[in-house]
Amino acid sequence: MKKATDSKNRGKISKLVPIMQEHFGKSMNLARIKLMALLLEALVKAQTVSLVRLANAMPTAVDKESNMRRLQRLLACYVLDLDLTIYLCILMFLCLLT
Repeated sequence: MKKATDSKNRGKISKLVPIMQEHFGKSMNLARIKLMALLLEALVKAQTVSLVRLANAMPTAVDKESNMRRLQRLLACYVLDLDLTIYLCILMFLCLLT
């Protein structure tokens, strides 16, 4: 079952993607950056790390099963370089929510 996205959610993501692209553009492609932005919003919205709930909370117009597979592929195949820039992006996103 597809779900609709609202312009409010797309606006937050579109503001976050350029910030993340500035920090991760050399090591991560645009599709991964957009997925990370969607994941950050889902984490804030769902307030859990359950993949099923995160897939449901992602503001996309695709099936929740598709979001689930995207998250599984990200976590299974992609190694994130956890440094200060990730925390900076999370902070920027939280600032966009207010």
